[in-house]
Amino acid sequence: MLRERVVVTLPEVALDPRTGDPRWVTLSLAPSHVEGTGLDVVLITVQDATEAVVLKRRIASMEAEQHKLSEELGSSNRKLSELNKELQDANEELQASNEEMMLTQEELQATNEEFEATNEELQATNEELETNNEELQATNEELETTNDELVARSSELHELAQILTIERLRLTQMVELAPFHIGVISGPTMMVESLNVSPGKFATGLMKGAGLEEVATPEMRPVVEGVRQVYRTGQPWTSDKLTITVEPHPGESVERLMEFTVIPNRDPEGVVIGAVLYGTDITDIHGREEQERLQRYQLMIEHAHQVALALFDAASSQLIYASPAFATLAQPRADLPGLPPGARSVTRAAPLAGRRWQDLGFLAPEVARAAFEEAVATRQPRRLARLRMEIAGGETMWDCSLIPVQEAHQQEVRHVVVSAVDVTDQVRAQAEHCRGRGEMAAELTPVAVSRF
Repeated sequence: MLRERVVVTLPEVALDPRTGDPRWVTLSLAPSHVEGTGLDVVLITVQDATEAVVLKRRIASMEAEQHKLSEELGSSNRKLSELNKELQDANEELQASNEEMMLTQEELQATNEEFEATNEELQATNEELETNNEELQATNEELETTNDELVARSSELHELAQILTIERLRLTQMVELAPFHIGVISGPTMMVESLNVSPGKFATGLMKGAGLEEVATPEMRPVVEGVRQVYRTGQPWTSDKLTITVEPHPGESVERLMEFTVIPNRDPEGVVIGAVLYGTDITDIHGREEQERLQRYQLMIEHAHQVALALFDAASSQLIYASPAFATLAQPRADLPGLPPGARSVTRAAPLAGRRWQDLGFLAPEVARAAFEEAVATRQPRRLARLRMEIAGGETMWDCSLIPVQEAHQQEVRHVVVSAVDVTDQVRAQAEHCRGRGEMAAELTPVAVSRF
């Protein structure tokens, strides 16, 4: 200092603390030269710096604390930032949770309303169930009563079933012993359910379990149509006399004349669900009726003296019976063996029974056969007017009628009655009358005749 002549400042020099409170002073050492002595002196300046040091230390302490606080605040700020971020995230989550809770609340509210509605429905259902329970109890009591009645009724039905079984056995025996055939037809396919005789005896081709229409032969077609009519109208139906081929024994076929009756079978509501088919063999009865009918025809023809009558078979045109007048009329028309063609004889009687109509000589054979077949086919009388015949050398005039005979229950013509009436006198009288009128007209109108 002295050498360099500079002022030295010692700031904040602490004093001995033993003296009491710590104090600090600032020392300034300034060199100086005392003129005239040659001595160098040092000027020491002491300045109390305690307050400044204390203040400075306080400031440093405060700055340290502030720095520490700043660091702590920075750390706290960072933590707060992180916490704020966490809080924001948590807030967002809370907001999302809040929204979910609101939705959940709305759903819970809706569910609550549904529960309330369901509760009301359950209450109503409960009331209905209570009502149903009461009704079921009443029904149960009724069922118990009905059960008792059914038990009693079951006993009665059991007794009735036994009675019906016995009656069914009796009916089966009666059906099997019945003098006619019985078949049961059921269903829309007209299935043959049962027969009281073997199928061959009923009709050829008929069998159980098959449809009537499928197995019916052509001769059974009228019966099929009759069953259809019964299904459609619900009214019984009876057939005409039908010629049916049956098999009384295996491998043996015969034709029998039968009549069929179809009776509808109904369900409890009255709907036709089937039919019962009755078949009666009337071959023997028909033969007796045919014989009696021919006897009546014979009796009528043989006692016809005023009119010439004859009965012919419609199928073969053969003569069956002839009245005496017809026999007398037809005898001269028969050619006898040994006579020349065209010669007639009345001295010997030619046999007439079995001769055909066209061979008796009333007309040319083709004309006579055509007239006979026309009468049979049309079932209408056929008149043959003014046939010329030579009897005992004289010419006579006859009106003949071919009359087909058809019984009320028959569909075909079986016989033809031929009647012949002598109209010779009427024809001659008519001719003379016409001749007289012609002569009179000629006398009264000569001019008119001359014009022709």
